[in-house]
Order: sequence, then C-alpha cells, then structure tokens
Amino acid sequence: MVTEDPARAGLLYAGTEHGAWVSFDSGDHWQSLQLNLPTASVRDLVVHGDDLVAGTYGRAMWILDDVTPLRQVGAEVSNADAYLYKPATTIRVRNDTDFDTPFPPELTAAANPPDGAILDYYLKSAPPGPLTIGIYDSAGKLVRELTSVPLPPEPEPELNIPNYWIEPPHPLPALAGMNRAVWDLRYTTPEPIGPYTTQSYPMQALDERTPPEPRGLLVAPGTYEVRLTVNGTTYRQPLQVTMDPRVKTPAQGIVAQRDLGLKILDAMTVSYAANQQVAEVRAALAAAGQADAVTSLAGKASAFGGAPGGAADGAAAVETVSAAGEARSRPTISPRSIRNSAP
Repeated sequence: MVTEDPARAGLLYAGTEHGAWVSFDSGDHWQSLQLNLPTASVRDLVVHGDDLVAGTYGRAMWILDDVTPLRQVGAEVSNADAYLYKPATTIRVRNDTDFDTPFPPELTAAANPPDGAILDYYLKSAPPGPLTIGIYDSAGKLVRELTSVPLPPEPEPELNIPNYWIEPPHPLPALAGMNRAVWDLRYTTPEPIGPYTTQSYPMQALDERTPPEPRGLLVAPGTYEVRLTVNGTTYRQPLQVTMDPRVKTPAQGIVAQRDLGLKILDAMTVSYAANQQVAEVRAALAAAGQADAVTSLAGKASAFGGAPGGAADGAAAVETVSAAGEARSRPTISPRSIRNSAP
C-alpha cells in the first residue's frame, strides 16, 4: 500500500511484505525506511500530524516520530556540508507523575515518544572537532547549550535505587549522515550548591530515563532560535514552543513562574558564595592560631552564614532547587529510531 504525505506533494510512503519505503519524487525512486523496524508485512501507513504510523501483520504497530526532516529533504540538503532542519512546533508538556517505580527490565514495554524539541541535522562527514547546539530566546540570550563532547567517565554511583533507572548522558551525535538530538525544553541544569545538596532521583522513575534532580527550569512558550555550530560555521532555524492546551494558566503566569524560579536560583548561588567566604575566613583564622578571633567572627557571621555544618540549611536548599526547577522525570529516544507501540 502507498500513502502520500499531506504536507509535501510527491513524498510517498509504501508498505510491503518485508518493510517500509519512502520516495521523494512521486514514486520514481524508492529508499528503505526500515531503520529499526523488524522485517514484517506493513499492511497500513497513516501520517498523524508529524508522525508516521505503521500497522504490521504480527509485529504490532510502530511509530516513526517526527517526519519533519523527510519533508525538507532536497538538493539544498544533499549539497551542503551541514544542514540544520527546521524543527517541528513543540508542545510544552509535563510528564505524568502519577506512577511509581518502573516496570522490571524483563517485562516488555514500548518506548515513550521524545519529550521535548526534536533537533535533526545532516553532516556530510564527521567533523574533526566538537559541534554544539545552542538554544536562544527571543532576546538572543542563551538558554541551553548541547555539545558532542562526552562527559568524563565516572564510577558507577552507589544509590538506593537500581542503577538501570538512571538516564545516561547524551552527547550530541556527530556522524556522517542524519543525526538527531532532543532538547527537553529546560534551562541548563543548576550546579549542586553546597555539600548537602547532592543530586537525587525520584521514585516516579522510568527505566534508563530518570535524570537526576534538581533539573533546569522549563522554558516559557514562545519563539526560540536553534543554532548548530560545526567546523566554525553556524546554522540557524526558528523553534516554536506552544503551551499544553490542557493548561489554563495564562501566558503571563507561566513567564512569572519562570522568572521567579531563575531569581531563586540566582539568590541561592549568591547566598552560598557568601557562606563559603565565611567558611574560608574561619579556616584561615583557625590555621593562624587565632582561636579567639574565630569564636568572635563565628558569632557575628552566624547571623547570615549559619552555624558550621548547616545540614538543615542544605536540605532546605535541595528542596528549594527542586521546586524551582520543576523537576520531573522524562523519557528520550535514540536518534533515527522507530518506536514500537506494542504494550
């Protein structure tokens, strides 16, 4: 069976006894669209919004998330050294938290769709150096930067939850051909503040999709700009973020909530820096043998710096950051992945 994409004339999808195919020239030439779809008889294909849904015989239903890049394929892309596709409009949605621990790993379950803005880009060849994707707001201020540079390896943490719950880092892919990344619509993750504000993980977890808390603030709906920088050249595309239609909070309320969260995080950072200065002066005086001066200074500084070992203050900071960061767990998918919606 063959179906045409409703957004681009001549873009055809075909289902055969052995898989799925795509044509960009009204059927004159065909290319495989198999990706991670198993060999199966594809009996039906439906374009739902920006997704392609495939019904198979005996292998359940599969979904190719976001066919926006296929609608933009052309000579401009194939002749470019790099190309940033215009992202689809993204809805600002919070994950449902009315669930508990994840399914056990031996239980078969379908992957969730990408949570955030899907960013697709083409590279003619793998770049020799790192590439970055910056997200900027309408005022030109950097909101978040993603990079292909992997984080240094760390020892496996000792936690009171299974380690397979934890979401691993996701450096940007930088392979020749199509690449996909997902931005979770959040500001940069705040650095842990103080020795008592270590990162934690919620019980409302998803298998290998549970990021540590606190997380960055959710952005407000609006127009953003995505900038891909590779080999010294920057490519730009607009990104529209819209509000979840189920949410009735007015736009100015969402903006006020975001601004308050940013102010709280800034104030916490300044407060912790001041407290650290007090601790450093105390340590320097103690090392110099000025015990009386230390006692006197401690009495004066405790009014704003807190007593040494302020675990309670640290715990409060954790709670505040988590609240300001509107922490939620989220799922992501691997690039170029077709999602199986079988239960």
